[in-house]
Amino acid sequence: VADREGLPGDWLNPYFSTFSYVLPADYEKRLIGVFSGRNLTALALGKEDLLIMKCFAHRQKDVGHARKLIRAGADLEIVEGRIQSLIERRIPGAQEALDFLDEVSEEA
Repeated sequence: VADREGLPGDWLNPYFSTFSYVLPADYEKRLIGVFSGRNLTALALGKEDLLIMKCFAHRQKDVGHARKLIRAGADLEIVEGRIQSLIERRIPGAQEALDFLDEVSEEA
């Protein structure tokens, strides 16, 4: 698809699966269409689910993206609730994700 459409080889983020395990089971209900062509439909995560993944990655380069998602109206109760449920299930990195969320939401 990338060759045919003249897109760079890394146009599709290959790292999605790295943190997909932290998404709620119903994340597909919140997918947003970002492109619809004759042979391809591209969907993206909704604000809350994308913010959850950014929190788990907790990279410095994601701080600005996370703050923008918050300013764009991501529901912090949903995000915090999901991360709290992962803390209760002792999912590795969940506490760090919550700390990241606290940090970025203070200055959003």
